[in-house]
Amino acid sequence: MYIERVPNRNSPPAVLLRESWREDGKVKKRTIGNLSSLPDETIEALRAALKSEVIPASEGIVSPKSLISIHDVRQHGHVAAIYSCLKKSGLLNMIDSKFSRKRDVVATMIIDRIINGDSKLATVRHCNPETASTSLGELLSVEDLHEDECYAAMDWLLERQPGIQRKLAKKHFEDGAQVLFDLSSSYFEGKCCEMAHFGYSRDHRSDQKQVNYGLYTNADGTPIGVEVFDGNESDRIAFPIAVDRVRKDFKQKNVIFIGDRGMISGKAIDEYLRDEEGADWITALNSASIAKLERCGSIQLSLFDEIDLVSITHPDYPDERLVVCRNPVLAKRRKKSAKLFYRQPKHCSQKSLKRSTVKINLCAERIKSGWKPAKSSVRKGRQNTSFSLLKTTP
Repeated sequence: MYIERVPNRNSPPAVLLRESWREDGKVKKRTIGNLSSLPDETIEALRAALKSEVIPASEGIVSPKSLISIHDVRQHGHVAAIYSCLKKSGLLNMIDSKFSRKRDVVATMIIDRIINGDSKLATVRHCNPETASTSLGELLSVEDLHEDECYAAMDWLLERQPGIQRKLAKKHFEDGAQVLFDLSSSYFEGKCCEMAHFGYSRDHRSDQKQVNYGLYTNADGTPIGVEVFDGNESDRIAFPIAVDRVRKDFKQKNVIFIGDRGMISGKAIDEYLRDEEGADWITALNSASIAKLERCGSIQLSLFDEIDLVSITHPDYPDERLVVCRNPVLAKRRKKSAKLFYRQPKHCSQKSLKRSTVKINLCAERIKSGWKPAKSSVRKGRQNTSFSLLKTTP
């Protein structure tokens, strides 16, 4: 049974007690009684009783707007959605299969990082009931969170990192899949980090110390693991660590390593990949190696146009395939740079140029005759190479 209000044109609506049932696939209903003469409090109490709700008639809601008061306002939807994703994705179980305070603190930091991206101290404020604007602290029962707990949870998480990364690799990597790894850096403001050093700044902040970190992902860009390095370490130092991590910790036997020419160099291939069973690679040659192939005639413009690719082999690169493509955009940019580098100054006269040419020719003759200057005053210019050359296993 249920109570239904039926509009009655200009008269007050009729309040009817009705019963419904299904017969031969059709819904039928009949009126049991007319409750229009009863007070609204009695009607609402009867409606609650029909719904199995125990509400005294004196507390029946007649005018909700006048009886509801707002005591606190906290955003909840986005917090609940992210927490639900953490559980359904299995990430919480990968962190720790058992419920614990530290796991809840880690989940709190993850959710707050996604929503606000603030510091640990700000995360504590976002959980405190007096300063919180979301239901994060209440949802995870960390309303009394202290910043020291956040750092302690991070130390606990660091101990579990290898196991977590192995579980992620097992879930997102297939045998023979592509493993993407790249090194980046972040400048460091503090003074107490032992790993912070001056190095090649990708943030263009050479005035600050930095920390390098490398990220492992699959072909879809799903993060699998992370490595942290000293700020002055280069790609060549990080690459062998990444190879060892992928082959041993991630249990990937058939792997394709993809990296730029600075990371996967010829020396790195010879030392870490060439003799490894199931290891393949895709990288690029540097400008000097490309120029050498061009001088010996292995690369000719007649071999390819500006659209198609050309695959060649060379004795210097055994068991490897070289894929060549001319890059017209790069050629145009380097041609412009060469013009700027060799542009004749306006104040330079023909007499000065002639005098400089004589001195350069004299220096060249002395060098041919075996003379070696103590200090070289001639700077070698960059060759105008417009080839992009990938190096990969067959």
